[in-house]
Amino acid sequence: MRNSVKYQWKIPGHLLVAATAWLARTLIAGAQLVSIRIVLSNLGSDAYAVFALLTSLMVWFMLIDFGIGYAAQNAISERRAIGEVYEREIVVGLAIGMVLLAAAGVIFMLLGKEIGPAYLRQFNFLDAGEKATYFSTVAIFFLGAGTGQIIYKVWYGEQRGYLANALMALAAIVSLGGLWAVVHSDIENKLYWGLVAYLAPSAVLPLVASTWRLAHAGRIAWFFERSELKRLFSRSWRFWGFAAMSAAVLNIDYIVMSQYLKPADIVLYTITTKALGFALMIYGTALMALWPVCTELATKKQWAELFRHIKRYLIIGGAAVVIAATSFSVWRNEISTLFTGGKAIDIPLGLVALLAAYYLIRVWTDTFSMILQSISDLRPLWIFVPVQAVLSGSLQWLLAPKFGLYGIVAGVMLSFLITVVWALPLETRRHAITKISNGISS
Repeated sequence: MRNSVKYQWKIPGHLLVAATAWLARTLIAGAQLVSIRIVLSNLGSDAYAVFALLTSLMVWFMLIDFGIGYAAQNAISERRAIGEVYEREIVVGLAIGMVLLAAAGVIFMLLGKEIGPAYLRQFNFLDAGEKATYFSTVAIFFLGAGTGQIIYKVWYGEQRGYLANALMALAAIVSLGGLWAVVHSDIENKLYWGLVAYLAPSAVLPLVASTWRLAHAGRIAWFFERSELKRLFSRSWRFWGFAAMSAAVLNIDYIVMSQYLKPADIVLYTITTKALGFALMIYGTALMALWPVCTELATKKQWAELFRHIKRYLIIGGAAVVIAATSFSVWRNEISTLFTGGKAIDIPLGLVALLAAYYLIRVWTDTFSMILQSISDLRPLWIFVPVQAVLSGSLQWLLAPKFGLYGIVAGVMLSFLITVVWALPLETRRHAITKISNGISS
């Protein structure tokens, strides 16, 4: 009798996470693009400019987690690599997040009266009280989303990032449906309630998931030692600092525009960056899926395999940007018509080309940044990114009044070229060589 061998085919965990991430990010990016049409075609360009400026603040409020999410993710991946239980990291991370949310919520409710009117100063159809209310409302929802992202990092550390992707996609769909319902209803103050409907799901759903996971982990590890708390914070503040500096590099653009550019230019910038940035968003999800894999490969000192991953991802990311930019250049008038609901917006080819070059730079630097973070080597980022942040802000403030949108993009690009474009790959290679040499000598 012949022996039969049964083969089981299983999708590798990181590929499953990457595949679901691509699907989720496609839905999220699509929802963001459709939201432009919903607001722009129904409420007008001034209302959409307010909508864009407020929603652009998300990345700043995501700093609320103080880097706990990434620190917990790496700790979970490291414990998985050596077969240890990691429930305590989950308890510590999620519990700290809840405390930070409560404290920051009170602070930003008080600051709204000062920041809101200053940030939205160009929009005279809103009075000072309305501007303060808009800002405070957006702040609360983004703080909730920022705290909720800790559960996403926990799932990524467990290589169950598909759960995070599914929940983010669900939130995007619900958000879009809520925005559409508000805009097409008889409710007064549609812009405000549209913002509420659009932002609430991204805050509420992950907070509910966080509460459930915290209760489950607490049954296994209901206590933790001070040393574990100290270990998590010793890493988290480095991640937080890097995230804050990255925000200063990448997200100062809307703050500068709020002071210098007209609403029409803000709309043009948003449409172009959203359309072209789709490729970078998809690539970013692939990097997030690769993150825990790189952590485990580095822990096992499998550097050759890690660098093979880097090479493949750089080729894929660069190709995605080129395809996206070419397609947008050919159909930019038709695409802008879809956003506005009938009226084409003149999108200069020069702006498209400049943004394409910028996104190619981002593919390169984002990849090496992820590698360094995955192996908890943040020293190079702490050295170069502060310099880049100062350059980015200064150059944009200097160039925007003279060159408008081109000045915004050029300022950011120059900050990359002067600093991290060459520094991050050099430091990644140095780290690997050092670890290999130590392994040989030991």
